[in-house]
Amino acid sequence: MAKVKDLAGFGKVASTVTQAVTKAISTLYKPTAILKEGRARADVDAYRIEVLAKAKVAADLLVDGSESDIAQRAKQRFVFEQLQQQSALDGIFRRALRLSQRKKSFEGRKISDDWMYRFVTNGKEVSSEEIRDIFARLLIQQASRTEQTVSFMTLDALRLFEPRHAKYFETFCRLYWIFGPIFTGINVGGAWTGQNEFAELVELGMVNRHSDIEGPRLIRLTDFYFTFEPDSGAHNLDALFGDSKFLSARGRELSRIIFPETEGVSLNRLSRHVKVQDYERSASKILKADLQYQYIKRVFDMVYDYGNIVINPRKFGSIHSSRKNFIEVNGDDVRVDWSAAKGYYVPGYLRTLANELDSS
Repeated sequence: MAKVKDLAGFGKVASTVTQAVTKAISTLYKPTAILKEGRARADVDAYRIEVLAKAKVAADLLVDGSESDIAQRAKQRFVFEQLQQQSALDGIFRRALRLSQRKKSFEGRKISDDWMYRFVTNGKEVSSEEIRDIFARLLIQQASRTEQTVSFMTLDALRLFEPRHAKYFETFCRLYWIFGPIFTGINVGGAWTGQNEFAELVELGMVNRHSDIEGPRLIRLTDFYFTFEPDSGAHNLDALFGDSKFLSARGRELSRIIFPETEGVSLNRLSRHVKVQDYERSASKILKADLQYQYIKRVFDMVYDYGNIVINPRKFGSIHSSRKNFIEVNGDDVRVDWSAAKGYYVPGYLRTLANELDSS
């Protein structure tokens, strides 16, 4: 067991992480040593010597005259694999210990051997910095008594994550917690992230798709209802959008851990105790105002030429919407009734759209 003095200043969560790691890989992890480059290098060198010794024993068992070359290659592969895997785990554990300093006041929670085995099995193959950071956050979550536990299904799904998936997932979460069901994507810094990219998240089990879009002519978004009456049977929401997408159970679990502020903003939308300006300020930190408008304008433009559109805002802190139509589009006839928004919440991106339609 690690001595208490080795963990001084790191807190109980760090102590829990250290004990779990020690038991999982039979190596004593000392946070103060790991965080110092000199000691970290010495630990790696010591481990290298240990691995080489084990590899030599394995190779000796294979040697049989003409098989010496095969044994040597097996030894080299064994050493390479072990060092790569240990490097991946070291990177995750160092990040976890640094992150644990933000939770010094949190009570620790013992991590089960089964969970830690699953964690190490999946984490040892991770080479990208982005995914290692996610694994580190999962470990801290599991070691914190007041936090929800991390399921095996989330650990297993992350094994297949590539760096691009982390970026796709972040974009999807930011859109989802602002708008609700997602129908298209956005362009950020010249890079488009949309349905094709989100489809990969479906394959990973982080996102589910829903093809029957209520009618299929009503879209219940977070801040308003969007009703579409197609001008032809061939033009319904399914045909235009393909499907809507939303976070799966494991997607929501991962989102809470790596983007905890996103779900908080969504929940604040339904709270009567949160001021509108505070909500909008928080929402803009998740997704900048110009990107919010870009997304909703794209949704609007996708259906504009194919039928009649009605938009009804919802009351802030409630799920109820206005009975009067705020925006109506019937062919070339566009109407914006600002009186319909009285007493209801019209987010900034919808106000911008209404002003644009009103002046056209």
